Amino acid sequence: MYIEPFTVYIPNAFTPDGDQYNNNWSPVVALNSQEWHLTIYDRWGEMLWESFDQNAGWDGFYKGRKMQQGVYGYALRYVSCGLEDKYNTLTGHFSLLK
Repeated sequence: MYIEPFTVYIPNAFTPDGDQYNNNWSPVVALNSQEWHLTIYDRWGEMLWESFDQNAGWDGFYKGRKMQQGVYGYALRYVSCGLEDKYNTLTGHFSLLK
């Protein structure tokens, strides 16, 4: 039996209001991945942000403009640090709160 040591926690909201808490949105992992591709979309499917760095987070801006409060979608495709070299995909949504 093989137990995958790599777990991903996906926050369901963030508040990019300039204080020191929850200003960026990103999945949280305890270990390094082999590959990482995170994309964030608005409700119409337009891609607002993408990153290949698992330590980067979205600040709630698109083209220099602060986005409105609302629900945004994400797609995360990654290869974990485990023994199995396969792609995993997670999709869902989260809220930007003001």
